[in-house]
Amino acid sequence: MNYRKKIVAFILLVVALSLVGSRVSACTEVYSSETNILSTHILTAYYSDLEGKGVENDIFTSIYISFDSPYYYNHLYCYVELTLPSGYYYSYLISIEFYGVYETTLPIYMYNHATESGDYILYVASFFACSNHYLAESLVIFDPPGGTDGADPPRIEIG
Repeated sequence: MNYRKKIVAFILLVVALSLVGSRVSACTEVYSSETNILSTHILTAYYSDLEGKGVENDIFTSIYISFDSPYYYNHLYCYVELTLPSGYYYSYLISIEFYGVYETTLPIYMYNHATESGDYILYVASFFACSNHYLAESLVIFDPPGGTDGADPPRIEIG
């Protein structure tokens, strides 16, 4: 009987944690590619009130990039595209220089981007600046709540 109570308690804990964490992990990884040289993964993507204005129209994402290189200095680009449910999109090209480091996690804050209700598509591609032979991509779909008309102009911040 004691064993049965532990199993029920464990199942209830798992269900409770999945419900609590559903807002943060409410994204579905649809596609991710990598080579043996370069890897890119969207670790998380969710909406929030990052500015503290009381309106959840901001998007936070963190992107993990790792690569194998014989060089101390490496220059990569990270292309980030956020497609809104209406078909409008925002795209950004981030230039990253690495000195003796071969992996990083980029926290990206997209202020005033979640202005429509429906599914958002976040696409990320990373590639070396000196060569287009290696490309790693990742794509997630997530659904922020309703829109916010009259929001301030969108802006992005790399943490």
